[in-house]
Amino acid sequence: MCPISRNPTFQMASKVAIREIGIAASPILQILGIVGTACLRNQCSRFSNVRHRSNLLNNRAHLGTLRFAEIAHAKRANVILDTQHLTAIAKLRIRLNRSSS
Repeated sequence: MCPISRNPTFQMASKVAIREIGIAASPILQILGIVGTACLRNQCSRFSNVRHRSNLLNNRAHLGTLRFAEIAHAKRANVILDTQHLTAIAKLRIRLNRSSS
């Protein structure tokens, strides 16, 4: 198992992505090289329930999880990630690089 797979946030993201959208997020997360928390900019109809999103927002551990599930869903549906998504991913990568060094 690679070091990223042992990261608790990564594991949580995978579990929630599987539960919420029915696919394993792990390969997608490894390809994108992202793990951690991120802002919520949700375009996925599966997460359109406002109460559900509020509950997730209240739990910091789920912020990144929802983001991963959203990206995984977009990849699965062949949705092109827009500039807003790509910017959020880039910011997350920068933040993760800073925290790991």
